[in-house]
Amino acid sequence: MSLLVLNRRPLVDRIPGWLADADAELVLVTASSALAGRGRAEITGRFAEIVSVEDYDGPEVERHALDLAGRHAFDRVLSTTEVDLLRAARLRERLGLPGQTTHSARAYRDKYLMKSLVSAAGLAVAPMRRVGSAESLRRFAAETGFPLVVKPLDGGGSVGVRVLADGAALDRYLDTAPFGGGPPLLAEAWVRGDCYVVDGLMADGEVVQSRPLRMGHSNLSVVTESRHMTGWMLPRGDHVGERVREFAARVVAALPGPREVTAFHAEVFHTPQDELVLCEIAARPGGSGHAPCYERANGVSLYGAGLRGQAGLPPDPRSLAPEPERLTGFCWFTPRRGTLRALPEHCPLEGADHYVTTAAPGSVHDGARSVADHVARLLVSAPPGTDLAPRMRAAEAWWESNCRWDD
Repeated sequence: MSLLVLNRRPLVDRIPGWLADADAELVLVTASSALAGRGRAEITGRFAEIVSVEDYDGPEVERHALDLAGRHAFDRVLSTTEVDLLRAARLRERLGLPGQTTHSARAYRDKYLMKSLVSAAGLAVAPMRRVGSAESLRRFAAETGFPLVVKPLDGGGSVGVRVLADGAALDRYLDTAPFGGGPPLLAEAWVRGDCYVVDGLMADGEVVQSRPLRMGHSNLSVVTESRHMTGWMLPRGDHVGERVREFAARVVAALPGPREVTAFHAEVFHTPQDELVLCEIAARPGGSGHAPCYERANGVSLYGAGLRGQAGLPPDPRSLAPEPERLTGFCWFTPRRGTLRALPEHCPLEGADHYVTTAAPGSVHDGARSVADHVARLLVSAPPGTDLAPRMRAAEAWWESNCRWDD
């Protein structure tokens, strides 16, 4: 068997282990940044061939993949991140290989198509429109009112998302010429509510395993207000958590998903009217602390489980367990705009079992550009049935008391 792996994450040293029982030739096309700080000689010996790409968002990745296909008889094309979803599907179809199709990948990448399919299945989504001009955006604003949200159709990590509070904000936004020859954008009505997430694994339109989480802050507030990226798993029996889990399963059933075991990440609003509204769903692991949190709780990596599924390998038995071994939460502490003067070296809080700093005193930051940006990260664990909310609030308070910034 020969497997082509497309990857931009710092996972290169773990990929061969996840696929060890495939007895396969592994060929890797990866972002150059994913190799930073890793021994190239050691990694090279575990792959038949490695191609590193500087501009991983550009067309060079597909060109390299097709060139490699001329030298290797690939049986499967595997990917780890959202940016690879469509191009991996295109490569499969061009090479005649099994796996997620472009039809399925588009449903998980194009937010307008995604939510149209979900709405047709009777599930709630925000009023929305694909807009390609100032006139179409103004018409949508006149129909729905303010605030409204404008975002890329295929974006992620809250990059490029704008909230327009009123007509003046709309005018200022249009002054930036957002429709200058680029692709259409998605305009949506603002949804008020608490943010929940369901992380898990799916296959052939059904959820294989899932864990609901309560988010401390919205993704958008992390980027626009430097709120910390925090989330924690909810115990079995939590009323809203169980509803959100079932809602996510209905969303998965409404979309043309891959037949193989694949990771998913669903974001859901719980409104003051007690309604559940889909924010979006992705056919890949969640960013920031979601994948480490899931692995710590369940003993299985969402990246590894997804790669195994795409390779046609049987799932790790832990991927089928109905309940986690423990409940976990995460805090990705967000950079502010300014100079970081002091941050704690250790975390003494109850349940804190992994804490690492990623920035040093004296470093200068410009705030968060995406929800993945952080200067330190923390994982918290507790036995099943524990309410993690107080511990997560305590973690944020501890950080604010022990971290110092200068503007």
